[in-house]
Amino acid sequence: MTPWIDERLAALRRRDFESAAAAHRRAAALSSSPRNWRLRFGKIIVRLGTWVAEQPDPLA
Repeated sequence: MTPWIDERLAALRRRDFESAAAAHRRAAALSSSPRNWRLRFGKIIVRLGTWVAEQPDPLA
C-alpha cells in the first residue's frame, strides 16, 4: 500500500484505541460498580448458608 494509506489506517486504529481506552476509563470511574453489589450479595448468601448449616436439625 502507499504510505499515506498506511498512515491513515494507523491514525484510524489509534483513534479507535484511544476511544476504547477513554470509554474504559469512564466505566471504571463509575462509583456504583455492578461487581460490588454482586460481591456483597454473594457474601450474604455464604453467611446465610453457614448460619443454616450450623442450626440444629429440627427433625432429629
